[in-house]
Amino acid sequence: MTRLLALILLCLVLAVSGLLLAVRPVLDIDLVDYLPENTLLFLEVERPIRLAGPGRSGQNGKSISAATWYKFLQQMGGSDTLIAETRKMIAAGEALAKHPLISSLLDHGATFALLPERAGQAEFAVSRQWMVAVRIDDHEAEQRFEEMLARLQTRQPVSYQGETLRHLAADDGQEFFYWRHRNVVLAACEQELLRRCIDQKLRRMIQKEVSLATNATYLRLRQLGKERADIFCYVDLKGLHRRMPLVQAVETESGGLLPRHLAFSGRAASNTIRLEFNALVDPASTAAFLTRHALSAPIRQPSMEPMPPEVKLALWTNWFKSKYLWDFVRQKAGDDVSALMALIGQQLSEATGKSLDDFFDVFGDEFGVMITEQQVAHQSSRFMGGLLLALRDRPAMAAMIAQMEARLQVIKVKSGDLEIDSVMLAGGLLQPACALLAQHLILADSVELAEAVRRQLMPDRLDGHQGKASGPESGPGNVSLFLRVGEVAEQLAPLLTLLAKETGEWDRMLPPETRLFVREVGLPLLAGLHNVATGRVRGSMAGDTLNMEVEYTLRGD
Repeated sequence: MTRLLALILLCLVLAVSGLLLAVRPVLDIDLVDYLPENTLLFLEVERPIRLAGPGRSGQNGKSISAATWYKFLQQMGGSDTLIAETRKMIAAGEALAKHPLISSLLDHGATFALLPERAGQAEFAVSRQWMVAVRIDDHEAEQRFEEMLARLQTRQPVSYQGETLRHLAADDGQEFFYWRHRNVVLAACEQELLRRCIDQKLRRMIQKEVSLATNATYLRLRQLGKERADIFCYVDLKGLHRRMPLVQAVETESGGLLPRHLAFSGRAASNTIRLEFNALVDPASTAAFLTRHALSAPIRQPSMEPMPPEVKLALWTNWFKSKYLWDFVRQKAGDDVSALMALIGQQLSEATGKSLDDFFDVFGDEFGVMITEQQVAHQSSRFMGGLLLALRDRPAMAAMIAQMEARLQVIKVKSGDLEIDSVMLAGGLLQPACALLAQHLILADSVELAEAVRRQLMPDRLDGHQGKASGPESGPGNVSLFLRVGEVAEQLAPLLTLLAKETGEWDRMLPPETRLFVREVGLPLLAGLHNVATGRVRGSMAGDTLNMEVEYTLRGD
């Protein structure tokens, strides 16, 4: 019996040994373990995403020149310092992207990091403080790495702490070092950066690990992402502030509202690309900003899914200030528009029996708009719109509606628990509708559109109480936008082309510098957006966190 057990045990040992030799298991090593806790920038490319770049390719395939962007930045009030530092940083970034090591590794998935200068170092140089790490997990990755090495020249290796740093040079004279530890290759143009990684590896053997993986800010921003990303980027703007004049210039231009830390992630699935931005800001500055502008905290927003094909645009926000918007447009518009708005304000006061200020006080901060395109047989399509408005004073709004409808023909339409007033105008050719809910007012060009506004722009609510979320992505937010990007771009292009002309009556509407911007930037951007089918944007601001999600779907070939 003992011999039988020993034989079985021997067979198991041989089987496991053979399996290990055949499979060659890879140790699960996280690349962030090699990076110091105060890493300034961390970019992880697990799977490259080919983003649709409207800024890259313009009208007729022409690229928008960098000079055009600088000119636009200057028109927007950017200082000479900001423009000069932007030029320097873009030039440094382009040179870095062309480095043979970075371009070849990031194309297949790798990690890029920007490390702080060592103690006593004279200055910080982006071109010298970078490092790339890549996993060699399978035969294909090993073969790609060997092919890359074959294109480079080998120099004298360097030994440090019992490890070997390989010294290589490209045909253009650029040199770098690499160190291989287990299934991870780390490379940098400065061997001192690799020595830091080796020292950190040795320290982990004798004391508690301290690396980027233990950085609380990095971990928090990483966890804010809603799903695993193909690309993830973490930026310590607070650390870069004293090292990079560009960051200092941006903070000055923003009035001190620059985030302290920033994270970006992206994921591609089929023709859909999802991007997410999270930023940590000074909570005191955020609170002061929200208080100064009387902006509301995030609430559960509508999911807007699925969106009917006839809907071209849908917008929801709880940062709407009707009185502020009215005054802002009057101040910025020309004399003709201001006179028209004054006439409209007078007619509103007469129709509602309230002053303009009292009229605006009736509305709350929540606002939604939906624009649809209706196809009519044997006629050109027409656009129709609907509005959702939160109410602070429902009885006052009910009284105003009753006063306005007193001399009109109104038909009451019942749709579930929603009662809609359909107003007959122009002999029935126009049938605008309104619906008064517990805390909201819906205005639309038709009864069907009023129903759609409630369905798409409101989470499930009964008598003002929130019910079950209306979609899987319905969550707290301040702004949510849906747009059929390609179709809208095609419809706007003729109008912008007309506005950009240098002669004619349009000169009265746009100054020469604006027409130039429309020609050189606006039209090329629209041309680049034609291949985007739909786009969604969601945003929120709460505490010390800013969040924005962008999702767009590309048109099929």
